Amino acid sequence: MAKRTDANHAAILNCLREMGFSVIDTHALPKFVDCVAGLKGYSILIEIKPPGKKLSKTQEDLFTNFDGWIEVIHDEDDCLRLKGEVMDLIEEHLNHDQYETIR
Repeated sequence: MAKRTDANHAAILNCLREMGFSVIDTHALPKFVDCVAGLKGYSILIEIKPPGKKLSKTQEDLFTNFDGWIEVIHDEDDCLRLKGEVMDLIEEHLNHDQYETIR
């Protein structure tokens, strides 16, 4: 039985793609997140939820036990925030690498 998608699922996937993320839709996989997104070498597991909707117990367990980057995305603002976080990490690494080169 296929997992159903939340009403904002397609809009979030499209938003991520428009922002430059590569996106793999994984919503049909049991006990897994809705998609995996990548940007500039960073991979992020993403659970898509409508605003106000909470994670299920299974999803909470995944978020607790996964030792990697995992996010809940509710809307386009969350997509924008996520892209900003990735770009901030890239800038931090560039600044660190420049510092190491100078040192």
